[in-house]
Amino acid sequence: MDKKSVRSILEDKIVIPEIQREYVWGANGDNPEIVRNFVLDVNNKLSTGTDFPLGFLYSYKHGGELHLIDGQQRMTTIVLLVFYCYCKEGCQDASVMRLLNQFSYRVRTDTEDFVFNLFSYADYFAKDLDLFKEDNLRNSRLF
Repeated sequence: MDKKSVRSILEDKIVIPEIQREYVWGANGDNPEIVRNFVLDVNNKLSTGTDFPLGFLYSYKHGGELHLIDGQQRMTTIVLLVFYCYCKEGCQDASVMRLLNQFSYRVRTDTEDFVFNLFSYADYFAKDLDLFKEDNLRNSRLF
């Protein structure tokens, strides 16, 4: 088993295959504490300079892609956090967006389209971080 950084994981073309369920952490108010605690844990580790173990990400390689079998909820949350930080920092580092674009969410066409559109409007989100609020995302004409 390899110990990898988030950056090195994102350097692979990561695919969430069709067999996986939708991203549901905290969906519809169902236990939003999972995401909250995960984000707080990540923040705490980063602020103290401590490694943050994501746990096991089970995957297999197929056609140059890394297909996640287990860990997609955590990995999707990490990708969204990286995207938020990218926007918060003013979209300055193009290499970050190249890494994020390696992530493919093939569970549902709607989800893949949402992620693509979200990343496409990074500059727009960087100008107004309030757009990340759930109600604003739901009511946005961008998607």
